[in-house]
This record gives sequence, structure tokens and C-alpha cells, in this order.
Amino acid sequence: MSIITDLDEGNIISTSFEELSEEKHQDYLVAREHFKAQFLKGFKKDQKGQVTRAQDFVMPSFTLKNKQVEEISDVSTSSSDLLSQLSSIMDQKIADMYKPRDDLLANLKGQLDIIKNGKSVDGNCFIQTAEPNLSAALAFAQQPLYGMLMSYFAGKTPPPQMSQPSTAGPVRPMHRWST
Repeated sequence: MSIITDLDEGNIISTSFEELSEEKHQDYLVAREHFKAQFLKGFKKDQKGQVTRAQDFVMPSFTLKNKQVEEISDVSTSSSDLLSQLSSIMDQKIADMYKPRDDLLANLKGQLDIIKNGKSVDGNCFIQTAEPNLSAALAFAQQPLYGMLMSYFAGKTPPPQMSQPSTAGPVRPMHRWST
């Protein structure tokens, strides 16, 4: 034996208004008054007494609890509201993304101002950023990569300390053994 659990028009028995209990009838009247008030909010009356529609009617969502109407907050939002929210979020994310760069540039500008005033700036100064990983990356970027200076490029004569011979011994040519 199987149990029918699917709802469709064939297995729903509707009721009439007269079959409702007095309590359910009172609930209906409360809901109807709330619906009527919400509907009338969309109209305005001018000084001449003419009534015109001020805004489109949107069916309100509400529940009844203890003979009190409780409105359900908007579940769906219009597409323009969603685009406005998305735009606001994207603006904030972009601003957050550029903040470490802006902090670095502000720090560098401050150092340039000090230099312009004739004072010296310690070359090992710590650049403060909001991102600790970024300051570690900046410190790493200032170190020579594979022993090559950051300002060195092909065709440029290396600085004198770089052209000094190393303390390693001379390189001997390799002899090829033939078999």
C-alpha cells in the first residue's frame, strides 16, 4: 500500500469562507485590513480632492501571530538595488586593494620631502604598511637576486666592489679524456 504525498490540484480540497471558524474569520479580517491599508498607501489626494496613484502596488508579505500583523522583510530586492549594493561592495574592495600601495607612496613622498630639506634618510628604514606580507615582500625585493644588484642591467659596468676577484681559487681548464 502506498501513501500519496504529492500535492497537486487533484488532491487538494478547498474550503469556503463560511466553513471557517470564528477565530479564522477574525484572522481574515485583520489580514484584509492590513492589505487594504497597504494598498491605499499607493494613492495620494490633492487639494482638489482628486485621487491619483502615487506608486505601483506591491503585494505585501506578512504573517499573523496572535491577531497581530507581522510584516516579512523584503526577500527579493529590485535589480537596481542589487546593482547599487554590488557597486558599493566593489568600490570598497578596490579601495582596500590600493591602500597598501597608497601607504607606500605616502611613505616614499615623506622620505623625498626629508631629502629635499637636505637631511639624509637611513637606507635601511622600515617601510610600514598595513599588510605585513607586503612589508616582507618589500624587504625581500631590496635584496640582490642571485647576487645581482637590483640596479644592474646587461651592458652596465658593475660597481667596483663587484668587479673585484673573489677569494675562490683560479679555475683550471678541464682535460678531456679520450677512450
